[in-house]
Amino acid sequence: MNFFRSAYVSLLSGYLRKYRKSMFLLAFLFLSNIVLQIANPLLLRTFIDGAQSKAPLSFLLEIVLFFMIATITAQAIGVCEAYVSNDIAWKATNTLREDVTLHCLYLDMPFHHVHTPGEMVERIDGDIGLLNDFFSRFVLTLATNFFFLIGTLIVLWVIDWRIGFALSLYSLLTLGLIIFLRRFGKTPWNATRQSSADMIGFLEERLAATEDIRALAATSYLLSRLQPLLRKRLTTERRATTTTMTLFGITTIVFSGATALALGLSGSFFREGVLSLGTVYVIFNYALQLSQPLNQVSNNMNYFQKASASIQRLQDLLSIEPAMKNGLGMELAAPEAEAFSVDFEHVSFGYTEQEPILHDITFSVKSRQLLGIVGRTGSGKTTLSRLLFRLYDPQQGTVRLSGKDIRTQRLMSVRSNIGLVTQEVQLFDTTLRNNVTLFDPTIADTTIIDAFQELGIDRWYQRLPQGLDTPLTAGGSMLSAGEAQLITLARLFLKRPRLIIMDEATSRIDPATEEMLEQAMNRLFQNCTGIIIAHRLSTIQRVHTLLMLENGRIVEQGLRTDLLQNPDSRFSHLLRTGQMEVLA
Repeated sequence: MNFFRSAYVSLLSGYLRKYRKSMFLLAFLFLSNIVLQIANPLLLRTFIDGAQSKAPLSFLLEIVLFFMIATITAQAIGVCEAYVSNDIAWKATNTLREDVTLHCLYLDMPFHHVHTPGEMVERIDGDIGLLNDFFSRFVLTLATNFFFLIGTLIVLWVIDWRIGFALSLYSLLTLGLIIFLRRFGKTPWNATRQSSADMIGFLEERLAATEDIRALAATSYLLSRLQPLLRKRLTTERRATTTTMTLFGITTIVFSGATALALGLSGSFFREGVLSLGTVYVIFNYALQLSQPLNQVSNNMNYFQKASASIQRLQDLLSIEPAMKNGLGMELAAPEAEAFSVDFEHVSFGYTEQEPILHDITFSVKSRQLLGIVGRTGSGKTTLSRLLFRLYDPQQGTVRLSGKDIRTQRLMSVRSNIGLVTQEVQLFDTTLRNNVTLFDPTIADTTIIDAFQELGIDRWYQRLPQGLDTPLTAGGSMLSAGEAQLITLARLFLKRPRLIIMDEATSRIDPATEEMLEQAMNRLFQNCTGIIIAHRLSTIQRVHTLLMLENGRIVEQGLRTDLLQNPDSRFSHLLRTGQMEVLA
């Protein structure tokens, strides 16, 4: 019960608070429904006693009419209840989805390396989807039937205190039994949710690599890995369902005792002449209705048990604190301000402390200068860019932007002022307009077209049949690698970053497209600082200074022209031996 009070009440109050008006309407609807459900048996008692005492036919017809109106009204209110409760549930759980998604986006990269995207989708959509059932079904059922139970017992106490006392005591014991049995269903459903997340995570990763799997003829291996996950899902689901149905069977047997108790007591009092026939019917009817709220709570216990597991998993997820803390310093200047200068001061870093990647890295890039970084695969080039974005923090040393330690600045302020272009471009299944603006509706079409013209890629845009409304597929299968990069450059131009990082962006592009990209990059780099992780010689011809990495250490740095003219430099040696094309 402590968990119920802390977790469920906190969740309900937090996400339902903004829908107070709808909640008041829902409360009015279900209280009205309860009153009608309690009143209907009393109308039938009046009808039975009236018929037995040979009351006028007109009086009996009035009772029938009132009964029909009450029944139809109760059904209409029930429909309205379902609509309002589902509306509140969807709005509340969608808000929760947004919060959990935002929380996951701010979690550190090591977390995402351990937890697959498929598992996160199951957490955000699957677990929260179960909470929608919890809000719209179980909570409504619990609240409605609780008040219905109280109202029915009050009427029974008014009819005869002995019957009211007996059925109140029986209901209290039955409710206690349900609460006691509930604990046995939580653990199996928790295991079911986890097995579902494991299976979806596995499928998401493998389906994303379907081309490689088929090319390597690894489909049989994939299926052999999938079978244990499916078997685990089946086992856990069967165990949870069996547990729930067993608990349901126990409570059903207990519920039948309330009807037997009511029949025994009311029959005895009728024979003594204490109760009328109509009153006996009312007691019998209320006894059945007493089992109804308890039965419905029991029947919906699977929603409760699933929600228990989902809430626990969501709380575990939300309790994870990112190691990357948001800085408390002042916001960095607006994008149109002076371009960043970059300083790495004795930076050492490793994705694990046992395996360092960078060793005592120190270099500087002045504002509006271009730095080229070269080195073989695994030398730490991309890791430098990740530190600049604060995807990770160095174990030792300091990274500064315009003289400010980036750990003291707000994450969004840092990342909104830095642009990144990689060889892998993320495109979305939507129009060219949305892909360029990243779904920002405030950017006008004329601004986008002006950006194409300034970047010198308007000729490419003019060849598109539907212009900005041209549909693109996720992953950019309709575009060449070069065309996808043009979209990335347009994004950066609209963003106006103060630092641009090119991480081997032209490594997979043909020379003709690369020429177009070079022109666009010349325009981009006019007003900002640039770091170019080089793969081709042509890519670093524009840089001012050059830095060469090897095994996470700087082995050479200086002005590009000086290194080029120095026959003893490593850079000059690479160019003479033709190795520059294979560095990355």
